[in-house]
Amino acid sequence: MGLDAPFITENQIEIEEKKGKKIYYISKIPIAVESPEFYPTVELLDAIKPGFRNITIDDGAVPRILGGAKLFAQGIVEMDPGIKANDTVFIRGIDGRYVAIGTALFDADAIMKTRKGPAAEILLRGGQETGLI
Repeated sequence: MGLDAPFITENQIEIEEKKGKKIYYISKIPIAVESPEFYPTVELLDAIKPGFRNITIDDGAVPRILGGAKLFAQGIVEMDPGIKANDTVFIRGIDGRYVAIGTALFDADAIMKTRKGPAAEILLRGGQETGLI
């Protein structure tokens, strides 16, 4: 996915298989999920702060996302203009903390132009037991 985490070495990683997916840990902190595709966790995103595919949402959208909602365009404050439909996206609050990982439903320019309707399906939420939805 183009994410760089130079502080992680292979011998630090522990792998657990749970309900048909692999969960990767460092010091009991989940860093990635494979089910069948590979996704970073919000914990890893908070540690590495990726500079691409980010969507920043307002404070009102954060509890909705964490509570199970899709990401709607109305809650987006800013997004990487390079995001294309079907890209994996990293969703963060205004404070910079990541809250979810999702899949963009449309290109960034279309989302920001219309500012209405669903913008991303959520794959993994912060605080979730590393389960993909």
